[in-house]
Amino acid sequence: MRILVTGANGLIGSKIVEVFTSEGFKTRSFVRVSSDLSLIKNLKSEIFYGDIFERTPLFNAAEGCDLIVHTVADFVYTDSRADQIFEKAKAGVTNVFLAARSAGIKRVVLTSSSVIFGYSHEPKLCNEGKVGTIGTSQYEAMKIHQEKIADVLANENGIELVKVCPTMTVGAYASEIGPSNRFIAAYLNDQLALSYVGGCNVVSSMDVAKAHLIAALHGTSGESYIAGSENLTWVDVHSTISELCGLSNPRFVLGRKSFLMGTLLEMAKAEINQQESRTTLEEAQMIGRYYWYSSVKLAELGYKPDPSRIALAVAISHLVKRPDVIPRETRRRIRLHRDVQALRRLMK
Repeated sequence: MRILVTGANGLIGSKIVEVFTSEGFKTRSFVRVSSDLSLIKNLKSEIFYGDIFERTPLFNAAEGCDLIVHTVADFVYTDSRADQIFEKAKAGVTNVFLAARSAGIKRVVLTSSSVIFGYSHEPKLCNEGKVGTIGTSQYEAMKIHQEKIADVLANENGIELVKVCPTMTVGAYASEIGPSNRFIAAYLNDQLALSYVGGCNVVSSMDVAKAHLIAALHGTSGESYIAGSENLTWVDVHSTISELCGLSNPRFVLGRKSFLMGTLLEMAKAEINQQESRTTLEEAQMIGRYYWYSSVKLAELGYKPDPSRIALAVAISHLVKRPDVIPRETRRRIRLHRDVQALRRLMK
């Protein structure tokens, strides 16, 4: 069985290649010519260069494959290029299904997101029961839009579609840190050690990759599967990061309004200094919500993720190697827990 993975150099895509390859499957990694291949260069995977928006190289990569795992998406909470992002999501998933039809591939696995199932203002779980309508951020709206298009294309072309919906995914990355890893770096770089109300579900990129394997082999066509780990408050998340880095626990816990005011000040300061703001209004509006999810449906197929502490430890072991993300003044304050040190030794 040969698997084509789009976005194979990314946070999730690279681990999907690793997991499928380790299980004995032949893999093809579809990446741009400019992509950083450091996460997959030592894996036994065929490299096919091209752009998801160019059909010829994608069709060539799909020829002879039995399954496509489509992970490509812009992960942004806000952007002035909203229309372009939506069009890119539509064009990308359309080309994937056209490539699958051309190559006679009967099954596609789509990387979606748990955010399409919404959130709660109280600490209770969301599941795969109902997809939102428009989304409360551009990223959420784009993912909902992408999934609806994929459903239509799958029906029109007679192709099985299984959707994997990761929660907040952290882990090793090649070039761009991404919002999920950035929240760890932001907390470590914040000398005030601020936390905030609400919560999230943190999972490792390796576990998300394993979820894709399970869904590919055992998932039911047309179904969505949430791939997460533990549901934690933000105070719990930040306290775990502190413990893994030898820092004090969060000193202050901000409410929604306080965080929003801080964001507005940060954005004004960034504009004056002609710099990129560390947070956005859409991200600030997520504070106070509980992005808590159940992975019971996937667990019934054999999904067993590691605890969130392990996911955070793995991510931190990679982040501390990046001076562009964790500057020297932050690294001087950090005293890595022995668990993180052990992970760093394994990476050498």
